[in-house]
Amino acid sequence: MYCLNCGWCCEQLSPLTEDESIPCPHLIERDDMKLCDMYEHRPKQCRDHDFPAKVCPIGRDVLNLSEEDAIERIKRNDWILYATEEHMTKTIISATNVSPDILIWLKQANDGHYYIERLPNRHETSMNRFPVSIAFAEKLQTMTTEEAWFAMERFLGFGD
Repeated sequence: MYCLNCGWCCEQLSPLTEDESIPCPHLIERDDMKLCDMYEHRPKQCRDHDFPAKVCPIGRDVLNLSEEDAIERIKRNDWILYATEEHMTKTIISATNVSPDILIWLKQANDGHYYIERLPNRHETSMNRFPVSIAFAEKLQTMTTEEAWFAMERFLGFGD
């Protein structure tokens, strides 16, 4: 699921506070986003948080965003969070030899985020980055490179 960084989950569902009216003490604001200041060491409940939707419906409601506006926010937030090389630590899966037209990687940032990096045409220069949950990233790592390529494409809405 794509998080819209609205902070609602951290404000209302934090496993670190017993009272729902008290937000997580590690919630910070940066560039119109609410983020975790201990993301690399966040509780298991936070790491495993997932929802059966591509875009967080709570964030769309809290921020009053249309689906189109939500996608634009995700792109902007991803650019702020992941666009610089110093944030990238390693390529987990390189599926660049599966298709002559689509280059795709699973990468992990220094702060622990996993994301899919996709280049739709070998001649283009702009990359698209899509955050993924730890659970999905771990599942991808159990697959062959070709299976992971297809799974990432399906996840992004480009596969069958």
